[in-house]
Amino acid sequence: MGEAVLAARDLSRSFGRSWAVRRVSVEMHAGTLTALTGDNGAGKSTLLGLLAGLLRPSEGQVAVFGEAFTGFFPADIRERVGFLGHLPFVYPDLSGRENLAFFRGLYRVDPAKAATDDALLAEVGLTDASHRLARTYSRGMTQRLALARMLLQDAPIWLLDEPSTGLDAAGQALLSRVLAEAKARGRCVVAVTHDLAPLGQIDREVRLRGGRLA
Repeated sequence: MGEAVLAARDLSRSFGRSWAVRRVSVEMHAGTLTALTGDNGAGKSTLLGLLAGLLRPSEGQVAVFGEAFTGFFPADIRERVGFLGHLPFVYPDLSGRENLAFFRGLYRVDPAKAATDDALLAEVGLTDASHRLARTYSRGMTQRLALARMLLQDAPIWLLDEPSTGLDAAGQALLSRVLAEAKARGRCVVAVTHDLAPLGQIDREVRLRGGRLA
């Protein structure tokens, strides 16, 4: 399978005297979808934050494309990691199209190499709502817009925290298709979930219990 694209090496994170993640070692590869599962409080979101470079490990390392880090990622590595948190991080006072235009500039996307905003909004089923302010969107529509943002960034690593939140059956089918296409294009996808079904075909399930690999 080759060298891991993303790896946790004896990774731990504490908050005060409590260990949220404890000595987790796991590897993820290009073109695969890994599901992080476990009960509430198992450490899934904390592990995802560590893998994204958003949290500093208390112990251990995160390796991205073979380069190991014990702290926050530098800018060139952050650009290669797409993150969709439990909160979708869209701007409520901008329209769907304006949100994508903002993030296109933030991510420094080359217009010649990327899909247009209209094409991305069509792909996630938001064409008719593209001019509406995001604050008027339902939770599921907001999640669709967040998926469009991930597609816009075009990062080789995708980390998603409960990506099916708020999605109806059609939205879940869309999510499965987007993730299948991401895998086919060689992305390394890691998703926290309580429900495997909306993710489609997963390659590996990593289950946590009390911050450790179950």
